[in-house]
Amino acid sequence: SPKYRTHKGVLYHCKMNNEGDCMDNSAKLRPLYLAKILYEKTDEEHYLTTAQLAQILEEQYGITSHRQTIKADIELLKQFGLEIEEVKSVQNRYNLYGRQFDIPELKLLIDAVESSKFITANKSRELVEKLSRLAGEHASTELKRNVCCENRVKPGNEKIYLIIDAINEAINAGKRISFQY
Repeated sequence: SPKYRTHKGVLYHCKMNNEGDCMDNSAKLRPLYLAKILYEKTDEEHYLTTAQLAQILEEQYGITSHRQTIKADIELLKQFGLEIEEVKSVQNRYNLYGRQFDIPELKLLIDAVESSKFITANKSRELVEKLSRLAGEHASTELKRNVCCENRVKPGNEKIYLIIDAINEAINAGKRISFQY
């Protein structure tokens, strides 16, 4: 049966060794958490030092690390393809500068979501929040849009986007569709 450990209220699944004890996966998880931290907290203008990265790893994930280990993990993430910049100094600084979407692209997508007639108001807010997270915490404030869609009627059916997706899938598969009114 799996074992779990907690750190600061977060439950972690542990791999079991032959004696039935919880094995520490922190060394394997550390590069993944570093990528997550860089993705969420850095961008072209915002950096984190080695010491800040170590502190966040310790405070949020219960993982202690040495500055050389962080440097090696960052090199591993670069080899993996993440676009991480290193500014060498007494305290090396790092940032993630390459993202899936640029800020203008995210603004365009958010404008489209907010002005859409077929996406409910709740689903619009949810999608805008998800799109904003793609920019990182600093740039997400730039994504507050002022699209004026007063008197725009939004549907009440929360499943409308699933229905539209099903229709598109049927069309792409060359299937006939019918509607009941």
